[in-house]
Amino acid sequence: MVAIAPGSKVIVVGAGLVGLSTAFYLRQAGFEVTVVERDQIGSGASRGNAGEITPLTAVPLAGPGMISEVFKGLVTRSGPLTLSPLRAARLMTFGFGFMRSSLPARTTLGVGAMVQLGAGAIAAFDELEAAGAEVTGGGHGFLYTAENGENVKAFHKLLTERSASGVSDAPGRLLTGEELFATEPILDPSCSAGFVDYGAKWIDPSLFVESLGRVICDAGVEVIEGARVTGLHAGRHPSVDYLHKGKRINVKADHVVLAAGAWSGELLKPYGVHLGVVPGKGYSFTVEADQLPKHLIHLSDARTVLVPISGKLRVVGAMEIDGTYEAFHADRIEMIKRVTAPLVTGIHWNDTSDEWVGPRPMTADGLPIIGQHRKLPGMTLATGHNMHGLSLGPVTGKVVAGLLTGEDIAIAGRDVEVEKFSPSRLARLLS
Repeated sequence: MVAIAPGSKVIVVGAGLVGLSTAFYLRQAGFEVTVVERDQIGSGASRGNAGEITPLTAVPLAGPGMISEVFKGLVTRSGPLTLSPLRAARLMTFGFGFMRSSLPARTTLGVGAMVQLGAGAIAAFDELEAAGAEVTGGGHGFLYTAENGENVKAFHKLLTERSASGVSDAPGRLLTGEELFATEPILDPSCSAGFVDYGAKWIDPSLFVESLGRVICDAGVEVIEGARVTGLHAGRHPSVDYLHKGKRINVKADHVVLAAGAWSGELLKPYGVHLGVVPGKGYSFTVEADQLPKHLIHLSDARTVLVPISGKLRVVGAMEIDGTYEAFHADRIEMIKRVTAPLVTGIHWNDTSDEWVGPRPMTADGLPIIGQHRKLPGMTLATGHNMHGLSLGPVTGKVVAGLLTGEDIAIAGRDVEVEKFSPSRLARLLS
């Protein structure tokens, strides 16, 4: 347990989904909180994502079927996962850990760890909404579908079994034929089966982060945008160095929380800490459609997501690991269009806007990093949420607040095994 005294000063590095949520719960617990952000509130991967809150599917990417995807991603840019061959040597440690985590026994352990957090995802958003955050712009119910009906059936069985852990209700029954297309008219007839996860919801992430920023500021949190962190100092008297409006500033605190998403690892390298977080870039764009879908649609064959969000249709997909954080490659947008177009109808693929790329903080085992590193006393890490920063950001904030207050940490009435998210487990995995 980290436990510091009530009223202590805490600096949160990062004003993304995790950092803002953490600041909210720390302030609610009585701490004096300052947030420093390199760009603006909600930068990085916080805004252009699918807005998903997914208790049943907020689990590690690593799994038995992903090893072959990694090798495909090294030799071609035609699929949803691409890895730069030029970066392959530097990513070998990460790749080795990812493949180890994809073994069935480790996958089971990873899912077991993640559902602890997923079980409290919806309740945490309800708390933030009650405080004034906008949890709007979306809806309820994810439709999972694919051309291969057997794959859909297998995934439905998996989620039904996972629901028995209490993380969320079981998904709805399998849908085929006319019943499937009545449920979601924009699907192409090539989609042979599907089902709806009614326990999942989605929101407009931009509205959420903007409003949460206002909520924490109204509660007394200081937020400093355009503050590029140049140094972190752990120990008995931690502090943060940052560059703001041409001035070099050092701010002292009683504790520091590092929630800088994909940039977290870079900030710790000067101190001999290899965090094992790499940027996995995701892409999205807005497209014109004859009608918006009734649900958020997961197209499993294409590995893309269609999201009716604030009156527009957002298309989300791709995972690009090339060593950069925000370099935009237009061929990834074209790839998403190419693999998605055959599965839906009534979409004007040449009429697109709001093209976006954002870096998701990927860990080899797919679990977030929450806790203290032995080399960094006075600092708590809250990063590495992979594709689940929105789903698990608020509940992570609750966990971090519990660590700093020294209170028992329980989510959905169950004690959380926080050690499963400790930085030390990655050191063992990647060694």
